Amino acid sequence: MYDEFCMNFKQYLRHHSSNLCKNKELLEILGPFYGLSNFDTYENWKLRSDIRYYETSNLVHHLSTNIDQYPAFEMFYQELCDQGYDAHKSEEFLSDIIVDQLKLINLLLGPATAEHQKIGS
Repeated sequence: MYDEFCMNFKQYLRHHSSNLCKNKELLEILGPFYGLSNFDTYENWKLRSDIRYYETSNLVHHLSTNIDQYPAFEMFYQELCDQGYDAHKSEEFLSDIIVDQLKLINLLLGPATAEHQKIGS
């Protein structure tokens, strides 16, 4: 599941690269995905107490609390924990962004698990 997420995230970036620098909301949504798709990046953020570490850890927490709505999150969350990702809840991040991040993660986990929901709706 993790490998599929990483592969699909890279494809998503290639497809949307021209929109990234023009769309601030998309940049906010994708920020923690760079850490989710690369553990070394995540660890670097953690060692520097970078806000992106806390945002990514908050997103991992929300994966665990949304398994009922998105069943694919259970396996993905477990794989993240097995790799050493932390799950820490934080109130500092906007719930609307988190909802969109969760929808996009669900989409990136693969067509069999995606509930083709429009991001930003």
